Amino acid sequence: MSARSPMRQLLSRVSSSHASRATKALRAVATAVAFASTAACGGYTEVHEVMFRPPTPPTGRDVQVYVGDQAPPNAFYEVAMLQAIGFDGDSDLEDVMGALRERGRVLGCDGIIRVRVELGYSMAHGYGVCVKWRAPTAKPPAPLPISG
Repeated sequence: MSARSPMRQLLSRVSSSHASRATKALRAVATAVAFASTAACGGYTEVHEVMFRPPTPPTGRDVQVYVGDQAPPNAFYEVAMLQAIGFDGDSDLEDVMGALRERGRVLGCDGIIRVRVELGYSMAHGYGVCVKWRAPTAKPPAPLPISG
């Protein structure tokens, strides 16, 4: 009796054209399974903001992050409230903080204060207030009008 696997025994009974089609079908299934498992590892991050004042052009400097009750070293005015949500593969501290920092950079902010991050199994949520530094005696720009 042969020590061949049942699949090989089956393939040996069918014609070579059928075996070729069966091999192609098995490869297609294996490729689909590999693609699905890779796609499940991916993730994405959403960022939302509520604007208090008009944004300014990016400064070209790194956006500083102050977590919790850390006080920034400069006087500031608030530009926007930011929220970042990471899903699946992007549900970690690095991705959420990077998304907050990038949105702050785009809005021309110098820092993000009062940052809080909550981490879950497949989702992470972070939020903070995007601020612009100002001289202690300077007046901040007027807030945006409230739209109804």
